[in-house]
Amino acid sequence: LSGLTRAGDLVARVGGEEFVVLLPGAPGSAAERVCTRILETIRTTPFDIGGERTIAVTASAGVATGVLGAVLLARADAALYEAKGAGRDRFATASDEA
Repeated sequence: LSGLTRAGDLVARVGGEEFVVLLPGAPGSAAERVCTRILETIRTTPFDIGGERTIAVTASAGVATGVLGAVLLARADAALYEAKGAGRDRFATASDEA
C-alpha cells in the first residue's frame, strides 16, 4: 500500500484485516483514484502462500474526506460496509462530509 501512495501519506493497520490510508490535502477525487489503483493492484497480484502456490485476493474499501477524527473514520467504515454489501471487490464513497 505504501508503494501506491505519495511520500507524506500514511498507511496503517487498524484491525485484523483493515487498513487506513490517509492522504493529507488530497481531494476526494484523488482519494478515489488512489483507492482504484490499490484495488486493481490487489486484484491483479498473485499472493504467495508457500510451496509455489498462489491465491487471488480482492478487497473492498470505504472512502471519506474531511478532518481526521472518529467521525471521519466512522464514515469511512460505513462506506466500507456499503462496498461489501454491494458485492465486494469495490469501493464506496461516504456521501457527505460531517
